[in-house]
Amino acid sequence: MVKYICFSGHVISQSDQETHFIPASRLPQLYGVRKDECIIVNDRMEMRSIHLITLPNGLIPLTPDPLGIYKIPGTKWTKEEVIGHLKRNIGINKDFMIRRSDE
Repeated sequence: MVKYICFSGHVISQSDQETHFIPASRLPQLYGVRKDECIIVNDRMEMRSIHLITLPNGLIPLTPDPLGIYKIPGTKWTKEEVIGHLKRNIGINKDFMIRRSDE
């Protein structure tokens, strides 16, 4: 069962003040969750292949952490919250599709 949605992103490291890109595909390992429980969202190209119908409510968002503290958040997002995040951070339109990490 899919529980998490993983977003790539840039962070400014607190330890070296450098900007680092953390790919969404690395987040399951960092958070200590199973990859088959994740939807992996890497970039705009991948986002354009995501379909809203397959997006369940109640996903837990996993994002890069500039402090390197990868603790699973207690917050679950609705479809609308996921879409809002994608629009703000990735620039997608509302016609998109999701690719499961195990596909």
